[in-house]
Amino acid sequence: MLFALSPPGFLPNEFSCTEVSRSQSRETDRGFTLVELMMVVCIAGILAGLAVYGVRKYIVAAKTTEGLAMISDIMGAQEAFRAETFNYLRISSDYASGLHPVTMPSRGKNSWDHAPPLVGAAALFAQLNVTSAGPVYFTYGCLATTGNPAGNPAVPANPMSSGFFAATVGRTTSEPYFVAFGWADLDGDADSISDYDKLQSVWGSSFDSHVSAFNEGE
Repeated sequence: MLFALSPPGFLPNEFSCTEVSRSQSRETDRGFTLVELMMVVCIAGILAGLAVYGVRKYIVAAKTTEGLAMISDIMGAQEAFRAETFNYLRISSDYASGLHPVTMPSRGKNSWDHAPPLVGAAALFAQLNVTSAGPVYFTYGCLATTGNPAGNPAVPANPMSSGFFAATVGRTTSEPYFVAFGWADLDGDADSISDYDKLQSVWGSSFDSHVSAFNEGE
């Protein structure tokens, strides 16, 4: 019986298997390309930006809740004042004056309580029994007029470009009315109280029971 002998160290089957496994190993060990890495970084950056924007809007909306609650308190206090005096109490002469607790809001909170003797808007809000349990982000004011046979001055135009109170601007009535408002600079980007479109604001009036907020996410 004859046997075919292979040369020493030459095993065809073993050689073929080894070469295939090495080839597969090189395929599976291939790393990421620069383009793939850049795509991953871009996607991560977009997701992070969306997350930051969403959290920021949530924080601003949460802070605006204070303003809405305070405007509701002012509206209730004005109605109680009128029930006793037949008039509303005028605190502000326009949208940028007669403000409390500060004349220009900032990103932080301000103490509502001032040391006596109280003067100006602080004294008038105290007369209305309007107070706060703690520091506030917004600063508040309230336009008001008294009724007279000749009629009240027309409601002054709102300074904001949003056209809030569009239905009441220029409105005249022989009955007293008030417009309560609050300003906040939660982003810290306003230079003065006149930068209305950069400020967050809250509004309410005697014309209806609604309380509204504007520029929450500006």
